[in-house]
Amino acid sequence: MSFEFSGFDGAPFLDLPPGLFGYALIGIYALGLLVVLAFQGPTFRRLTGLRWLGFIGLTVLGAALAQLFILHIPANILPPPGVPTEPQRPGFALFALVPAFLAGGWLGVGPALVVGFVTGLTRGLWETYSLVTPFDYAIMAGVVAWCLRQDYRGWPSAILRHSAISGPLVGLILWVILIPSYYAYSKITSLSGLDYVISLVWAAAPVLIGEAVLAGVIAELAQAAVPAWWPRRHGFAPPPYLASLNRKLQFTLIPLFSLGIALLFWADFTIATRVSANLVVAEMSRAAQNAGRGMPMFVQTGGNLLNRIAEQGDWFTGDSLSQTARLSESTRSLPFFRQLTLFDSGGRAVAGYPLTAGDNFGLTGDETLLVDLARKDGVPQNTTVYTSTAKMPVEVLFTVPIKDPDTQKPVGVLLGRTDLVTNPIMQSVTNNLEGLAGGAGEGFIVDDQGIIIYHPNPEQWQQRFEPNPAAAPVVTALSGAAAYEDRAPDGTRQLVLVYPAPGHSWSIVIRVPHRVVLELATQISTPIVVIMLLIGLMGLILVSLIASRITHPAEALALAAQRISEGRLDQPVIVDGEDEIGRAGLAFERMRAKLRARLDELSLLLRVSQGVASSLNLNEALPPILHGALTASGAAGVRIILVPNEELPLPLSGALPLHQAFAAGPSAEMMSALDRGVLVLTRDEGRAVIENLARARAVLDVSPVLGKLHALLALPLRHAHAQNHYYGALWLGYDQPHTFTEAEVNFLTTLAGQAAVAVANARLFEVAEQGRQRLAAILASTPDAVIVTDRNARILLLNPAAEAVFELGGKLVIGKAVGEVLPNSELVRLLQDHLAGPATGELETASGRTLYASASPIIGADGSILGQVCVLRDVTHFKELDLMKSEFVATVSHDLRAPLTFMRGYATMMPMVGPLNEKQQEFATKIITGIEQMTKLIDDLLDLGRIEAGVGLAREACQLDEIVHGIVDTIQPAAMIKGLTLTVDVPQNLPVLSGDATLLRQAIANLVDNAIKYTPSGGQVRVIVSTEPDKFRLAVADTGLGIAPADQAHLFQKFFRVKQRGSTQVKGSGLGLAIVKSIVERHGGRVWVDSRLGKGSTFYLELPQNGVA
Repeated sequence: MSFEFSGFDGAPFLDLPPGLFGYALIGIYALGLLVVLAFQGPTFRRLTGLRWLGFIGLTVLGAALAQLFILHIPANILPPPGVPTEPQRPGFALFALVPAFLAGGWLGVGPALVVGFVTGLTRGLWETYSLVTPFDYAIMAGVVAWCLRQDYRGWPSAILRHSAISGPLVGLILWVILIPSYYAYSKITSLSGLDYVISLVWAAAPVLIGEAVLAGVIAELAQAAVPAWWPRRHGFAPPPYLASLNRKLQFTLIPLFSLGIALLFWADFTIATRVSANLVVAEMSRAAQNAGRGMPMFVQTGGNLLNRIAEQGDWFTGDSLSQTARLSESTRSLPFFRQLTLFDSGGRAVAGYPLTAGDNFGLTGDETLLVDLARKDGVPQNTTVYTSTAKMPVEVLFTVPIKDPDTQKPVGVLLGRTDLVTNPIMQSVTNNLEGLAGGAGEGFIVDDQGIIIYHPNPEQWQQRFEPNPAAAPVVTALSGAAAYEDRAPDGTRQLVLVYPAPGHSWSIVIRVPHRVVLELATQISTPIVVIMLLIGLMGLILVSLIASRITHPAEALALAAQRISEGRLDQPVIVDGEDEIGRAGLAFERMRAKLRARLDELSLLLRVSQGVASSLNLNEALPPILHGALTASGAAGVRIILVPNEELPLPLSGALPLHQAFAAGPSAEMMSALDRGVLVLTRDEGRAVIENLARARAVLDVSPVLGKLHALLALPLRHAHAQNHYYGALWLGYDQPHTFTEAEVNFLTTLAGQAAVAVANARLFEVAEQGRQRLAAILASTPDAVIVTDRNARILLLNPAAEAVFELGGKLVIGKAVGEVLPNSELVRLLQDHLAGPATGELETASGRTLYASASPIIGADGSILGQVCVLRDVTHFKELDLMKSEFVATVSHDLRAPLTFMRGYATMMPMVGPLNEKQQEFATKIITGIEQMTKLIDDLLDLGRIEAGVGLAREACQLDEIVHGIVDTIQPAAMIKGLTLTVDVPQNLPVLSGDATLLRQAIANLVDNAIKYTPSGGQVRVIVSTEPDKFRLAVADTGLGIAPADQAHLFQKFFRVKQRGSTQVKGSGLGLAIVKSIVERHGGRVWVDSRLGKGSTFYLELPQNGVA
C-alpha cells in the first residue's frame, strides 16, 4: 500500500474501446445521461446566483479531488490478456465523490450528474484511460442525489435521505456496473478476458465502495453543519412500492426471487468451476500417469533389444561389410533404434548403420565417454544427447558391452541411437501428451536438469522449464505429482502439473489454460443456468400472476370500498372465492346492501324531516311521513290519528272525543274502523305488533276489517321533550300476512317519532303564537316604551309607545344598531355599555320630557346573555313634583334657620336668667339636641339641593391619598372609642384627581362614618384605594351587620334608612348616602354596594381621573 498526493503527473489520455461492445455501452450511457439531464432542466433553471457559483465550484473541486490524495491498494490482479504489461493497482481517491454528493444534496440530481461526470472524466484521463469511467461516477452521484432528495414516506425512504447510509448502500449495489465497464476495454472477449475483468472488478469494487462511504460520511456532516442548504423533506409522498398491494408484493417477491436466482447462479458456476478444475486436473493426471508408465518401458526395452543384438554371434569374425550388413539387418528387424554402431575393444568404431566408416563416426566427447564406460566396466549405459541444432529431436543413446562367450570379458561395444520423436515406444508415450483438453493443453518431458527433451512444438525443444514454487497449489490425486495455478506468457491463467516418471529421472509436465476450466464449467453450468433462468422467468411470471390473483380481488374490494365511501351503492361487490378475500367480499356486499338500505331509510327520513321542518301545518307536515311509511313498509294503508289538544280520558267503551286523522294507501279509508281501538291500545299498551290479526280479538275489535287486513303495526306518538305526552298513534295495515323485522319496526318507530315531533311542534307553535299575540297586544297597549336588543345591540323589538316617543313610525328599524336608530345618545350608551347587568338612567327627549330608562339583560337557559330589554317610563310629572318638593323643602329649610337660631340662642341663655333645676336642665338639653338635629337635617337638605343643582362645584387638582388620610386621621379617635380597627390601603404616587376636594372629602367621610356607625365593637373598617386606566376606585369595607338585597336597591334614595335589628339606635336623617351619590355622579363617577347579611358591606366609589365621565 502506498500514498500519492497527486495523480496528475502523467499526460492525460483516453483510450478507445477495442470492440463494438465498448462503443455500444458508451452510446447507451451517453443517451441515458442526456435524457436524464433533459428531464432535470427545471433543476438547473431554479439555480440562483449563489447556487450557480456553488455548482461551478463543486465541479472544479470534483475534477481536482479526483486525482488528489490517492491511496494505492495492493490487489491480486491478472495482467491484461494478450498485452505484455504489468497490471495497474487501483487508486483510492479519498475525496473524489465528496463534491458530487454535496451537489446532490444541495443542488439536485442534475448538478450531481454533471459533477460526477467531470470527476469520472478526470479519473479516466489520468487513472483508467477509459471513456466509461465518467459515466460510472455520474451514475453513482445521480443515484445518491436521488436518494437524498426523494420525499417518500416510510422508514426505508427516511434512512436513504441520510448520505452516510445511502452512499455506502448505493456503492454496495452499483459496483456491478464496473463489470461491463472493464469488459468494454478487454482486448480478449473470450472467457479469459472475462476472467481478467472479474479479477479487476474484485480489486476496484472496494475502492469505489470506499470512496462512496467516505463521501457519504462527509456529506452527512455537512448536512448537520449547514441544514439550511439541504432541502427539507417531510416524507409525505407515497413510495411506488406502496401504491398498490400488487406492487407491494412484486417489490418484495421479485427482488428476493431475483436475488435467490443470482445466488443460485453464482453457486452453480462456482461449483461448476471447482468441478471443472478437478476434472481437468484429473485428466492431466491420467495423461501424465500414462506417459510416465511408458518411460521405464522405453529404457528397459532399448537396453534389452540392444543387448539381444549384441549376443547374436561373434561380431568380430567377419569384415566391416559383414558387420554393417548384420547391423542393417538388426535395424530393420527391430525398428527401435535409428542407428547402430559397433566399437572394438579399443573403442574404435568398426561398423555402423546407417553410418559410414570414419573416426568414431562423429561421436561427441560425452558419447565417447559413454562407450568407454561400457567397454571398461562391462555395464550397459544410456544417456540423453542434445543435438547442436535446437530444432532437431533430442537423442537417447544406449550402449552394451559385447563379451567373449568364453571369458565373458568385453571385447567390444554396441551403441544404439534413437530419438523421442520417431521411437515407436516413445510415440505411445508422447501420444498421451498430445491433444490434451481438446487440443488446448500441452504436455512435454523434461529431464532432471529441467530441459525440455520432448515437446509437441519443436520450437520448445531443449528449452528450460522451471516450476513456480510461489504459485497457488492445486489438489491432485496423482501420487508424487505437483499441480498448481500459474500465469501463461500471455498473462492468462493456466494449470500446471509436474509428474516425475517412476524409476526415471525424467518428469512429465502438462499445462492447460484456465479458460478450458471456464469453458468446461460453462458447459456444465449452462444447462443448469438455462433451467434456472427458465424457472426464474416462470417464477417471475408466476409471482406476477399470483400477485395479480391475490391483489385483483383486493383491488376490487378497494374499489368497492371507495365506491361505498363515495356513496355509490348501486353497483354490487363481486369477488369470487372461498378464501379470506372472498369472505371479505361477501361481507362487503352485505355491508353495501345494508348501507344502501340504511341510506334509503335515511334519505326517506331526511325527506320526512324536511317536510316536518318546513311547515308547522299538520296538513303539510304529516303527508310525507305517511308516504314514507307506505314506501318503506309495503303496507296496504297507513294512518295517523291525533287526539285533541286538550286530551280527555279515553274509556274502553262509549263515546270518544273527536280526533283528527291523516291517511294514505288504498286500504286507508277502510282501516278507519279500527282508529278508536288503536288509540286505546297504543295509549295503554304502547307499541302493538300483530302479525296475525285474526288472533288479536282479545286486545282489539277486528271484526270490521277481518279478512281484509292480515297484519297490523301500531305505534304511539309520544314526545320525550313534552313530558312523554301522548298525541295519538301511527298504524299500518297489511292485506297480506307479514312478518315484522326489528329493523323495519325500528325505522317505523323513527317515523312515528318524527310524526310526534311534527304534532308537538305544531301544537307548541299554536300555543306560542297565541302567547305572541297576547304579548303583542300587551306591548301595543302599554304606555311605557319597550325596546328589545340582541347581544350586539341591534334592535329586535320596538312597541308602538317606543316608536311614538322616538318618532319612528313607519321606519324599518328591526336588525339595525341602536346607534343608527335611536336619537338619544344617553339611551344608546345605556344599551351598549351595560349588557352584563341591569342599569338605569334618566334622559331627556327632544320634546323636553324626562324618561326613566331601566335596562336588564335577557338570560338564556344556559346562562348566556341573549340581549337586553329596556323599559322607558315618562317621569316628567314626577320630576316636576320632585322639583316642587325640593323648592318647598329649600324654602322651608331656609325659613326655619332663623327661628331655630333664636330658639337655640334663648335655650342656651336660660341658665343665664337663673339657676335651673335638674328637670329644667334636662329639658333644655333635649331642646338644644333637637335644635341641633333639625339644623343638621336642614344643612344636609340644603347641601343636597346645592349639589344636585350643581351650585358651588369647584374643580381643582387634588390628591386623593391626602384626602383619604385626612379623613381617617379625623375619624380615627371615634373608631378607637368604639373599639374598631380602622386601616388604610392607599398606593403610593397616585395620579392627580380633578374634582371638588371639599365635596369629595364629605362623600368619603360619609361612607367611613356610616361604616363606623353600623359596625359592632371589635370589628374592622378598611379603606382601600386602587387605580385602573383613567379611573380611581375607593372601597370602604366593614364587618358590620350587612344589608338585605331588598334594601340595597333603595339605599341611595333620600330619607331611606335600613330598618333591621341592631341599627335602630343609630341616629341619622337618611340623606348621607344620597349626598354621596349626588357628589359622585356630579364628578362623572358611580357608587354601588356589595353586601351580605351578617358578613358586612363594601361601598365602592369610582371616579374618572379628570372628573368627567
